[in-house]
Formats: sequence, structure tokens, C-alpha cells
Amino acid sequence: MKQYLLSVMKGQKSSFTAQLIMYLLLPWSLLYGLGVFCHRLYYLLKGAYKAPKPVISIGNITVGGSR
Repeated sequence: MKQYLLSVMKGQKSSFTAQLIMYLLLPWSLLYGLGVFCHRLYYLLKGAYKAPKPVISIGNITVGGSR
């Protein structure tokens, strides 16, 4: 199923089912794009948060293990 959906998104499938899936996902895609646009615009207008003190950021710490 995952491979089929990936091939639909890449435009490799052109069956009726593939076209239906694309048309059903189109509104969600537009909504997501609008959200990303608003998020980027907000940070362009407001600017990033500037901490009053120096911050050390440690990434990829996992509690309880990871898979």
C-alpha cells in the first residue's frame, strides 16, 4: 500500500483510483501549504525568540530507548 501511494504521489500511476486519491488529497495539501505559509510569515514579521541568557541545546536525547 505504501509503495502504491508513493507511486501515485510521484505521478507514476494514472488509473482512475490514483486520480481519485490525488483529488481527495488536494484540499488537505492546500490547507497544509496555507499553514506553512502562515507559520513562515509569522516568523518573518515577528522574528525568532531571543533568549536573555546563552542557551546550550542538546539534541537526540531519548528516554527509555529508541527503535
